[in-house]
Amino acid sequence: MIYYFLLLFFIFDYVRPGTFLPGLDVLRLNSFIPIAVILGTLFGKHPVSNREFTAETNTKLLGGLIVLLAVSSVFAAVTMTAFTVTKNVFMYILIYWSLVRQVGDVRRVKGVFMTIVLIHISLCAMSPEMFTNGDGRTGLNAGGFLGDGNDFSLSVSVALSLCLFLLLESRKVLAKVFWVLVMLVLVLAIVATKSRGGTLAIASVGLYFWIRSERKVLTASLTMLAVVIVLAFAPSAWFERMGTMTDTEEGSAQGRILAWKQSVVMAVHSPLIGVGPGHFPMANGNAQLARWTTAHSIYFLVLGELGFPGLGILLGLIISNLAANHRLLNEVRRLPRDQIETATNLLTCTSGALVAFAVGGAFLSAAYYPHLYVISGLMVAGRRIVRLQLEARERVGQDQQVPGTQLARLPIRPDAISPEWQPRPALTGIRRARTS
Repeated sequence: MIYYFLLLFFIFDYVRPGTFLPGLDVLRLNSFIPIAVILGTLFGKHPVSNREFTAETNTKLLGGLIVLLAVSSVFAAVTMTAFTVTKNVFMYILIYWSLVRQVGDVRRVKGVFMTIVLIHISLCAMSPEMFTNGDGRTGLNAGGFLGDGNDFSLSVSVALSLCLFLLLESRKVLAKVFWVLVMLVLVLAIVATKSRGGTLAIASVGLYFWIRSERKVLTASLTMLAVVIVLAFAPSAWFERMGTMTDTEEGSAQGRILAWKQSVVMAVHSPLIGVGPGHFPMANGNAQLARWTTAHSIYFLVLGELGFPGLGILLGLIISNLAANHRLLNEVRRLPRDQIETATNLLTCTSGALVAFAVGGAFLSAAYYPHLYVISGLMVAGRRIVRLQLEARERVGQDQQVPGTQLARLPIRPDAISPEWQPRPALTGIRRARTS
């Protein structure tokens, strides 16, 4: 039951249906649902012990982040603004905690992925003007953090990797066709937003999957086909914006560069705690005697607001998660053949989502959005699922061949997440990602 409340959290936090159904706000579901998830996770029985949870590198880094946010808030100019940011991040860290404890098998992973992907498709359907307005840029009919086209583009680029996992794990032709069409809509949505950061994000994800692929010629050919489709549907305004990507004299580029320079000045002035959460626009506006503008980058936003320790935590989360997934990818060959592909796809696609956030976030102030915390939770849960399979494999000996259906029934430690790994048929076709 709590797992389904967790899925509802994504719907209410990403879509904010109360924006369209005012009567819904009276029920205060945006507050009730995450509280229900947190309390259910706190008092429910879960196979992950507190020691195991706190031993995770992500947990330690996120714990350090919330402490840093709290300390920086105390010394911030406007404590109410700082504590509001801290409160929101703390809630997302609790959702990270719930994901680690609730998402313990591939079926539940797919449920979370599917929910996030279909949320973005629903937002596309609710904002048709985004696709029909070829000359200008329009926002989305969504509340919260996804109303701006650039922010939506970043979120879509993260969802694309999750959608790819659903496609790779589909066994029926109709399901494959459905997820291919969904991916095409998501790519076209990024084009429709005309976001340069979103375009760079999906390009980086494509490069990442090409590097991981064993069939580089085929992967490159499919990528080129996607590019041709995008170019065929892209409006002229998209080409104009992409043409200014390297123009440092362009207006928005100049604004970003000035903001980034000011971020460094803030960090040098207050290297340990920065200017305070949510205070970059104020500090930047006062320093330049101009209108308040944000940092336009997760890295420079955190650097200015939380100092060098904040930037270190952010980089630590990105680098450590990518490194941990990479190391585990080198071990999945020890799994039975019917489990290797799913393990590889799970690790690769969650890494792809983080790559999209790391690249696209370089141009957006999205450090306090849910993306980083959700991806961190999914990556921890995914690695635990794969590790349990490796541990079960070790119990029967590396030289003994055990079918996946039998391996899934092997006893596991009572304090470990139940894997419920779905047996897989023998591998056929093309291996999509490299395991070494």
